[in-house]
Amino acid sequence: MLDSFIGPAPENTFTEQQARPVIVVDGNAEDKQALRVQINFLYGETPVLTFNSGAELLDFAPRSASAPPQLILVDVATEPARDVISRLRADPQIGGAPIIVMSDREHSDAAMQALNAGAQAYLPKPVSRRDFLDILHGRAGPASEMELS
Repeated sequence: MLDSFIGPAPENTFTEQQARPVIVVDGNAEDKQALRVQINFLYGETPVLTFNSGAELLDFAPRSASAPPQLILVDVATEPARDVISRLRADPQIGGAPIIVMSDREHSDAAMQALNAGAQAYLPKPVSRRDFLDILHGRAGPASEMELS
């Protein structure tokens, strides 16, 4: 599904890869819905799990019997980003999934801390389809080369 991270997008067929959810952590209901729509528009009916906070996600993960996520999108405004990313990385159920941090503050120290803690990329909010595709297809470059200014 998510090209640069996991392989090419599916071609109108349901695959095992599609059964792996995309996780969205964002306190804003409208932003969560907009991301769900973009993910499903671009890649078909991919399961999207939404959480209001990283703590809510981490509380859910140990009880979840579902497949590990293929991607995690985290709004750094939900709570201290470095702590959330570090805790996600330490969780064996979800720690290996690529993490993209999002922020409506392009000069966010929190986003930089999240990148330093192990997130792969930064995505400015509001999330445009073009920026989202650039990140997913690896056209935005590695997190270490990305500028937040």
